[in-house]
Amino acid sequence: TYLQLGLGQQVGVYVFIPATGFVILSLLRKKINAPRPYEEWDIKPLLDRDSPGQSMPSRHVFSATIISMTCLHASLTVGFI
Repeated sequence: TYLQLGLGQQVGVYVFIPATGFVILSLLRKKINAPRPYEEWDIKPLLDRDSPGQSMPSRHVFSATIISMTCLHASLTVGFI
């Protein structure tokens, strides 16, 4: 079966660790609650948001980093691309 081949361990590496990091990041964002640039400066936002703050750390940057590191771990060639 797949679990005998070690797939169960790989699922933990590729799903649960990034998901745990994403949850920790979300909690950290709520704790820091950094204002968005348009909230501090006189800038009209491109998109209206209902909730203020929670702009840092960026979930987009975190997601891109996690995806690239996961690809690098899975395949050195794919990771470098």
